[in-house]
Amino acid sequence: MKRNNLPATTSLLGLSLAVLAHHPAQAAPCGTINTAVFDTSGLACDGPAFVGSGLTSLTIAVSSTISGGAVGLQSTSSILDSLINDGVISGSDRAFLNAGGSIGTLSNAGTLSASAAQSAAIHNVATIGLIHNQISGTIVGQYAGISNSGFIGDATSGTIGTIINAGLITGSGSGTLTSNGIVNGNGGYIGLIENQAGGTITSNSSGIFNYGGSTIGTVTNSGMISGPLYGIGNDATIISVENTGGTIAGDQAGIWNSAQGHIDSIDNDGFIVSSGGIGVSNSGSIGTLSNSGTLSAATAIQNDGAGTIGAVVNSGLIAGNISNTSANALTIVGGIGGTIGTLTGASGGTGSADKGTITSTAADVVFSDGALLLNDNIVATGHTIANTGAQLLLSNQVTMTGAYLQTTGSLQLESSSAGLTVTGAANITGGEIELGGFSANANNLVNQGSVLVVSGGSGSTFTGLSYASDVEGLELAGSVTGNSLSLAGGNNYIGGSLATLSNSGTLNAFNPIYVASTGTLGTLTNSGALIGVGAGVRNLGSIGTISNDGSIVGGTIGVYNYGSASSISELNSSGTIQGLLGIVNDGTIGLLHNEGLVSGSVNAIFSSGQLGTIRNAGVIAGNIVNTSTNALSFTGGTISAPGTLTGYAGGIGTISSTAANVLFLGGGVQLLNSNINVGSHSVVNNGVLMVNEAISITGNYTQSAGGLLIGVSSSSYGNLLVSDNASLTGGFINMRALGGGSVQEGTYTIVSAGSGLSLGNLSYYASGYVVTGSLVTVGGNTQLVLTVGDGGGVPTTDYTRIGQQQGGFATGMGVALDRIAAIASSSGVTPAAAAFQSDVLAPLGALSEGEQQVGVAQLAPNQLTPQLITTAVKPVAMAIGQHQQMIAGAMNGSDRNAVAQMAGMTGQSSGDGLLGQRGAFWGELVGGVAERDNSHRAAGYRASSAGFVIGADWYASPRFMAGLAFSWIRNDLDGRGVSSGSKTQADTYQLTAYSLWQPDWADGRLSIAGQLGIGVNRYDQSRRIDFLGVKAKADYDGEQYLGQVTVGYDFPLNQNLTLTPQFSLMAARLENDGYTEHGAGAANLKVDHLSTDVLTQELGVKLSASFDTAAGRLAPDVKVAWLHEYEDGAIRTNGAMGGVAFTSSSARLSADGVTVGVGATLDKKNGVKLRLEYNGDFRHAYQAHTGVLRASWDF
Repeated sequence: MKRNNLPATTSLLGLSLAVLAHHPAQAAPCGTINTAVFDTSGLACDGPAFVGSGLTSLTIAVSSTISGGAVGLQSTSSILDSLINDGVISGSDRAFLNAGGSIGTLSNAGTLSASAAQSAAIHNVATIGLIHNQISGTIVGQYAGISNSGFIGDATSGTIGTIINAGLITGSGSGTLTSNGIVNGNGGYIGLIENQAGGTITSNSSGIFNYGGSTIGTVTNSGMISGPLYGIGNDATIISVENTGGTIAGDQAGIWNSAQGHIDSIDNDGFIVSSGGIGVSNSGSIGTLSNSGTLSAATAIQNDGAGTIGAVVNSGLIAGNISNTSANALTIVGGIGGTIGTLTGASGGTGSADKGTITSTAADVVFSDGALLLNDNIVATGHTIANTGAQLLLSNQVTMTGAYLQTTGSLQLESSSAGLTVTGAANITGGEIELGGFSANANNLVNQGSVLVVSGGSGSTFTGLSYASDVEGLELAGSVTGNSLSLAGGNNYIGGSLATLSNSGTLNAFNPIYVASTGTLGTLTNSGALIGVGAGVRNLGSIGTISNDGSIVGGTIGVYNYGSASSISELNSSGTIQGLLGIVNDGTIGLLHNEGLVSGSVNAIFSSGQLGTIRNAGVIAGNIVNTSTNALSFTGGTISAPGTLTGYAGGIGTISSTAANVLFLGGGVQLLNSNINVGSHSVVNNGVLMVNEAISITGNYTQSAGGLLIGVSSSSYGNLLVSDNASLTGGFINMRALGGGSVQEGTYTIVSAGSGLSLGNLSYYASGYVVTGSLVTVGGNTQLVLTVGDGGGVPTTDYTRIGQQQGGFATGMGVALDRIAAIASSSGVTPAAAAFQSDVLAPLGALSEGEQQVGVAQLAPNQLTPQLITTAVKPVAMAIGQHQQMIAGAMNGSDRNAVAQMAGMTGQSSGDGLLGQRGAFWGELVGGVAERDNSHRAAGYRASSAGFVIGADWYASPRFMAGLAFSWIRNDLDGRGVSSGSKTQADTYQLTAYSLWQPDWADGRLSIAGQLGIGVNRYDQSRRIDFLGVKAKADYDGEQYLGQVTVGYDFPLNQNLTLTPQFSLMAARLENDGYTEHGAGAANLKVDHLSTDVLTQELGVKLSASFDTAAGRLAPDVKVAWLHEYEDGAIRTNGAMGGVAFTSSSARLSADGVTVGVGATLDKKNGVKLRLEYNGDFRHAYQAHTGVLRASWDF
């Protein structure tokens, strides 16, 4: 019977069953299958089975088995939409042979197996649209699981559209037999191989093998493709390999591409591994090798011979060496979008011991783009490693054998322990160098040392680079030494706590000073230049004080207090702060003190946070904007040196504070050259505003104190244009001529208010004129119009009474001020009186009466110096007097014999060591403090003094001694009360001759001591005038002359105790040169020569003792005396102010007081004596304390 004459399946099945019933050891033949479902009901039939030509689909039932022949199932010419195997199909050579038919889908959930040496489970030499191996399916052959024209000798090429595998496809050959899971050869074509998660394609050689001019479109893998030889072997063409989470593994190579092979792209998002070989081996051409997963092997990538790889794109892990022996450049690209690819050794770690090697000795290595952690050394001997746009990260020391070129891109070191060593020339001419490992909570300053980042060979160059760190705000700067590049701090970064930071040079950076949100800086002092591309100073944390007398310049912002948590307690600048925005405050600035220039073409100051008082004695050029609800406050400046608020280019600027008031505080003087917008709020003026132009105020204007200085030129004058209400209920308006102009008789509209204007106790001034004010209404606006007319010299002030109420040295000044006011309002006004009236009397008149009393007192001459000269002569006279008393004790006490020996009057054994001595050298240190209380008659002060006295004694006889001393004493006085802030420093240089005589007729008990001295005084003094905000200073000299006589008589109480009544009388005369002050403008005084006499007596008693100690003979003493000053009249100072003479008086100290003294002298018995003593002077409202340390050496 012929196979093609077999009955239908049903008949066959029946026959088979019958045959099996009679011949149970032999299965029936399968024959031709002509039914859509083939079911052997658990029994097997002998193959081959043939697909009937009339079928469009065929299902091999789950309980069916076709086995026993060379071919299990064969399709020769059938055209099937689907072939489904749920059973078992096996054959020695082929489980299924598609020899000429066309199959739409071949789905296998059962088993397809072939057992002969050159067998394939599925062999296709025709067309199959889809082979789908289900999760339960097994396709196994000794040579191949699936062979698409894969056998040598096949005459036709097979075509498979898609292979989808979720089960097992394997070539199970053993021994020397080469087998493959899927083989495509001899011109075959497979459009897509999709190995799903859980699917396995494997063999004893290659998982997939493509050769013989064949083509595979795409291989996608989410499962396992493996083989002891290759995971995927290609000797023909594969368009793309996409490993999406799966594993491609081969003992020799995960993917092998021969010299004839071509792969457009390999994209690995899973694992390509080789246990002992190569991850990807290429001798042909690979367009792009992309890895976002893991590519791991001893040699991760090998490119041999004439092989080409367009680019290695790595955003994952490439663990293992990379070898390129071809003459084609090795191009490597890293991760993008924040993803970093890793190149390291086979272990996959990134430690120093885990490094791999990239070798390319026949071509360059190019890092063209992306981010890469480079933990491989590179050997490119004779060639160049080029970074043309990549971000190379080094976590360890990396060595490059060859040259290194960087034109763009970056080289990033994770820490200072990383670095790059190049054996050839390192030519880094662009891009960025970044150093990491910094702590954001630490400080990094420009002078803290450097880190070597690149060590190159001969001919290395480093130009056109930028530098960065891994901490925001921390900048770095590069320095080149020979062929090496080092990095150091490029700015001062404060992330921790720092007490002080000083800059005296020029520092250029993006932000030269950067205080992080975690940083605290006590004091920043700048006397140099801080020049920033962004900000000169950028503070996110806390700064105590900024002191700037240099320049702080920002390309955008000069000083940026960034963020609501930032704070600067004080910003003091006498230099320049400049930027598009001079100062920007988001947080808190306690005090802004400007004596220099703050400027900004957009805004000089912009504050959305809490900005304290702006104390401006310099220039703020540019708009000022306050968007917070905190009032914007100004003070500072003086009449002679006002603060200036103006526009950036010198025109009229703008001050905007629409959510809060603008305050001009008392004591400040501002030249206002900016319009003000406060919205519905108010401009409150308690200071002095100089207005030389028409200034508009959008909002309200209030003045209850303070004043307006209205500048009048030849063509215009200053005035205020207020949109809403204006209220001037106090203070003054003073009209004064500007350069080249003059105030003329006539009317002037000073204030115009759109919603009403009210006046109160307002004073008007114009030098040489009487000024009156009146309100008029013009066009709905209420205007304050001043009428200037001839005053005839009628005084309009009452400072005589105010000076008398203050008393003391203010009394005479009040009289002088009234005289100046009368002259200034007369037709015979002098230039001095006019200036004084404008610059001094006008602001003085704006004060309350109590403040005027203080102001009149501060206009008087410095009151500290006249008080000092009455006590300045005492410290030296007292020190020399104490020395004389010590000698008197030696003459009359237990040391009388020693004195006689020094005078050469008696003999002594040579062992005593005193024979022939004639005197002594001595020296002492003097220091003290004094304090005088405030009173109606004199200003109080605190004083300190320090100095020295050196002298020499000569003993003419045991009863007479003479000597000469030189002394220097410095006295420092700080005023109290109304003189607070005033100071005097006086240096006294004095030469004093002194003597001591004890008459023989009084048996040495009577002592008569005398002194004559002459000295020179050098004074450096300042006088503070609070309401003008200035200090008047002067330097001048003086002389002093001194004479003193002291008489004492000893009454011995016992051998060691003596009582001595004493009387002394001191007379002194002090001559001070006249002087002219400077620094206070019109308030400077010309003070005449001053002569002062002092006559002081002391009457008291001293108790002294003497006894031996282990250290020598100790002589303690204590004294107390009544002190009386005979010259107790006031000290009168004469001078001139504003061209008018004055006399100022200062009361002396109380005439009577008590002095006390305690001291002790230690005689070392070797010609050396030491003394320590204290003296106190106690009077009403005054006390002084002086200490002396003395030493003397006999000769």
